[in-house]
Amino acid sequence: MIRRPPRSTLSSSSAASDVYKRQSENWTDETIGMRLDHQGDLVRISTRGEDHVVLTTRRFELLRRSYMDRPGIHPARLLAVLFVLCTRYETLMLAAPAEGAQAALPHHVFKALEQLGVAGETFASPLNQTGSGRYFSLFPDVDCMFGSSGRFGKSQESEEMTGVYEMNPPFGLDVGLLLTTVGEMLSATRRPLEFILFLPQPVWAAQVTEHPTAVQFMEHCQIIHEHCYLFGTQHKSVARSSGLEICLLYTSPSPRDS
Repeated sequence: MIRRPPRSTLSSSSAASDVYKRQSENWTDETIGMRLDHQGDLVRISTRGEDHVVLTTRRFELLRRSYMDRPGIHPARLLAVLFVLCTRYETLMLAAPAEGAQAALPHHVFKALEQLGVAGETFASPLNQTGSGRYFSLFPDVDCMFGSSGRFGKSQESEEMTGVYEMNPPFGLDVGLLLTTVGEMLSATRRPLEFILFLPQPVWAAQVTEHPTAVQFMEHCQIIHEHCYLFGTQHKSVARSSGLEICLLYTSPSPRDS
């Protein structure tokens, strides 16, 4: 007769798996060889294999404070999480450099938007998010550790939006689909909601003015001929010149009227 071991007895393979699981849960920046070096106004985050990412000291401090303020995070894993964050967005930019995935508005534009009561950004990232308002981003699994509200139009936070939002979509996005999503949100909400939409001109101009969402909700459209984007992340502030179209789309009444 073959005797079976008691159910509580672990096999050698399951015991090894249990040890590995405990070890994987207890890793830190130090145990996996992450390193932080200060180089003037920049910080360099390196792995044991010497792969690295670079941030401005200012952006690093903003990200560090944001990360440490989140409940349930592991403080000793900051460098590894930042490395994953930066590598993911830089890979995206390398894969589609012409699509302006991270092209941001200059800081003085955001200062002007603050005077209009802008509550947040619909297309941002922890690397270029400006101000303390709500923002939506592409990779919520990592970005949420730095305050992201998830993907615009794909999260519960999108359904609960109210107020005025800046909208500067990636250049490769289908603007027709975006306007359809915006139209559905404006039609469904009972809250005051406004989007200030920034588009490179004349790439999308014709698509915007004739779209049903624009016909129903657009109050104003302004073309600015002298404008520049900050191409890339905020710590790589390379200007990219372009004409700009600004469209105001909102419910009635406007959030700024309430």
